[in-house]
Amino acid sequence: MSISILTAVALGGAIGSVARYMVDRLFTLTFGPGILGILIVNVSGSFLLGIVSAIILEQDKWPSELKLFTSIGILGSYTCLLYTSPSPRDRG
Repeated sequence: MSISILTAVALGGAIGSVARYMVDRLFTLTFGPGILGILIVNVSGSFLLGIVSAIILEQDKWPSELKLFTSIGILGSYTCLLYTSPSPRDRG
């Protein structure tokens, strides 16, 4: 595993996680706490991953760093969140 691949995944992960936070926060501020932001993020991320898979991952002309940057880095961190903090309604 090369440093360029690790860097590509790390940079993509930073972008995807910030994008997830921003989208979820926007929906929470607009519609109140709930699962709507999570639903929007996961549906849009899955849709985008399908498009990226069809365009980039299935073709050999793209460098592996770009493939990993978009699929695992950006979209992987955008759609995956392990949330352990209680929601405001659970805090009492």
